[in-house]
Amino acid sequence: MSVDENSVRRLLESDEPNYAAVARLGPEVVPILARLVASPNARLAAAAASATGMVQHPRAADALARAARSSSPVVRLAAAGAARNLQGPGVNRVLHTLLADADQGVRKYAVKAAVARPHDAALVARVRNIHASDPAPANRALAQRALAFAERRRSGGGGGSNIA
Repeated sequence: MSVDENSVRRLLESDEPNYAAVARLGPEVVPILARLVASPNARLAAAAASATGMVQHPRAADALARAARSSSPVVRLAAAGAARNLQGPGVNRVLHTLLADADQGVRKYAVKAAVARPHDAALVARVRNIHASDPAPANRALAQRALAFAERRRSGGGGGSNIA
């Protein structure tokens, strides 16, 4: 099945982007999403980043990495939210970038995504750093809850599926 950029744009530019339909296009959509996350249209780029999180493909992390470097905090925020859903080791690299972001909201969503990977010691260390020194009190409190949640998951205690 051939996937064209105009079709993907139509799915993402509607009032309610159809992320599931984009994800169903399969791995062929990843290069298109990688281009769209760099769009000067922040709304389109953010929608592309969100859709990327639903495409389980090794190259999807590369597209999210590009979104994580966007000059638009809206696009970086979408990348952080999408990282929560995406699997694979490449996502951890993206999360390291997002946990150090200048935007408070981006760091918030990055903490939520990082806690889903409690076995990555470097990510846990970054979350500890946010707990200790983030300028936003809400992010410090979230990081504290995230660390407790990660510890419960590591020890097999479960604890639900959400930290905040």
